[in-house]
Amino acid sequence: MAHSNSLRLKMGPARATPIRIAHNAHRLPRSLRSTARTGKQRIRTYSPSAAAAANRLPAFFSSRYKLVKPIGKGGMGIVYKAFDKVLNIDVAIKFLPERLTRNKVAISRFRREASTAMQLSHENILKLHNLEVDRHRMFLIMEFVDGRDMRRILQHEGAFSESVVVQIVGSCASAMDYAHERGIVHRDLKPENLMLNQNFILKLVDFGTVHTVAGSLKAGHYIEGSPPYISPEQIVGTELDARCDVYSLGVMAYEFLAGHPPFDYNASLETLVNSPVPELEGVPEAFVQPIYKALEKNPDDRWQTAGEFFSALADVATACGIDWN
Repeated sequence: MAHSNSLRLKMGPARATPIRIAHNAHRLPRSLRSTARTGKQRIRTYSPSAAAAANRLPAFFSSRYKLVKPIGKGGMGIVYKAFDKVLNIDVAIKFLPERLTRNKVAISRFRREASTAMQLSHENILKLHNLEVDRHRMFLIMEFVDGRDMRRILQHEGAFSESVVVQIVGSCASAMDYAHERGIVHRDLKPENLMLNQNFILKLVDFGTVHTVAGSLKAGHYIEGSPPYISPEQIVGTELDARCDVYSLGVMAYEFLAGHPPFDYNASLETLVNSPVPELEGVPEAFVQPIYKALEKNPDDRWQTAGEFFSALADVATACGIDWN
């Protein structure tokens, strides 16, 4: 099912004022707009500071980019907001930590992230502008998203309405199918990797990454992804395809409705692989069935594409009288 030319998002009976938005753009209602916008006012500060980092940059880098402030940190490095003095735009720059520059696996992953991400051009996927390489440092130059990730919004607002979940799944499915058709699997979809920008458009972050360095070694292989969002096949180490991302999207849909994922963050790997998905209460039974199918343990029993998942969820929502479109 394709999106209509305009969408309306409502957070529930108490927040029923519709917001009309452009095709393929996913905005939050007025009650969440302040949450998204205050993201730029509530940025955690990480060490090193922008000034300290700038002092260690090569001359070619500082001649073009001015670091503004750190905006995030992960297993693969610190992300800064920066200003591109040539193009006159704000950008985000991810630095591979200096301690990992001698790690061949880390460097390989960093190059792979750049190579795959630069192939993607989609409204709902964070755009990679360039990869800069110096003798001692590597940097990814990316689109800067002025907003907040869905983890922080969920923590601030609590569980979302069915209407909102359908539209979030729609944005994700559009981006995922686009990438999957090009042979690119995300492997680490989670609320932290969904950013909402100032125009209320969802952006999927970190497409093309493989978390072998930041991840953990289990049963003789590295687990790519973040429990409890990873699929059973990621845990057992079988060959992965687009259906592992469909599973992760199902986990997020469940969490956006319930306020928590189906399995606890401390759940054992055995639980994630073998235990049935807990029943999602307080939601129309028909509406959750497409989500349960996305969470099937066997990938052959799941929706085979994210688009199939979205179409089924949208059809059921319409049948249930949920005004999502």
